[in-house]
Amino acid sequence: MIQLKILNIDNHTFDLIDKNKNKYKLNLEFYGILDDPSANDYIFLCEKLLDKNFEGYCGSYSFGPLDEKYGKENVLPNDEDSLVLIKNNKKIFLKRFYG
Repeated sequence: MIQLKILNIDNHTFDLIDKNKNKYKLNLEFYGILDDPSANDYIFLCEKLLDKNFEGYCGSYSFGPLDEKYGKENVLPNDEDSLVLIKNNKKIFLKRFYG
């Protein structure tokens, strides 16, 4: 998992930066959470999802609650289909939705 700080959000386009000052731009959508991500929040996700050579890469990802029917069942916190949002010092565990 890589820690990314949210620098800016424009619609669903997130400008992100890692601890080595590498910048990323991803289209992210979040479902089923009470408080949407904002600038200066952090996300942790699998580095493979940033790799354009990874078979599962798409540049546009949707995430939602672990108990939703969309996406894989039984997603673990370090799974490539998981994401952790750190907002107001609280961890929100989410899974990748497909379709």
